[in-house]
Amino acid sequence: RDVADILDRFSIIILKKENSPDVCSLEFNVYQEEIKRIKDLHHNIEIDRLLMFLKNINARIWELESDVSQGSLDNNIDEVGKRAILIRKFNSLRVEFKNIVNSLCNSGFEEVKINHLSQRV
Repeated sequence: RDVADILDRFSIIILKKENSPDVCSLEFNVYQEEIKRIKDLHHNIEIDRLLMFLKNINARIWELESDVSQGSLDNNIDEVGKRAILIRKFNSLRVEFKNIVNSLCNSGFEEVKINHLSQRV
């Protein structure tokens, strides 16, 4: 995996553990070791800052998706539409940021969306 995917996945695991401390413990430990390895390899890059930025993006996406996925907005199609647009925007930001991380760390490949609003022209 590339650095951005590891940071992204770890940020999601952190969010899960914040909501339910007993989940993902083994996965958390494995990714925590990966993060240490990445920090050693890229000691000139503020990995914790990159990780927290991704965590904040993922947290915002989760907040926006929460009521929709739980069905509490089933009768409010306008709100569902507004949230879908915001989710798309945050996901585009997430993809762009992951590409920046991989570029900084000289890792992985650029993620390119096809038939998607975030697709580069």
